[in-house]
Amino acid sequence: MSIQPLGNRVLVVRHEADKETPGGIILPDSAKEKKQYHGTVLAVGPGAWNHDNQCREPMEVEAGEHIYFASYSGYEVEVDGETLVVLPEVDIMAKDVAE
Repeated sequence: MSIQPLGNRVLVVRHEADKETPGGIILPDSAKEKKQYHGTVLAVGPGAWNHDNQCREPMEVEAGEHIYFASYSGYEVEVDGETLVVLPEVDIMAKDVAE
């Protein structure tokens, strides 16, 4: 990968929304958009400096984890032809812990 997040930022690949419900109903694009706020962490920054600038705070997520993040958060970047999202860790609302 040719990009590494800085500070307390996270690089995420956004998951595609489901095209069909479990009951077989095909969803239009307008309905799918609401479910695009989850993805997989590709890379994490080293963490933000603490209030004394003595050490970095550890990140709460790591590469490979599935996360849910706030809508309209982060910045889209295109890397190697793929659209990714760089967002601050504070915009992550939850992560999957069941594996």
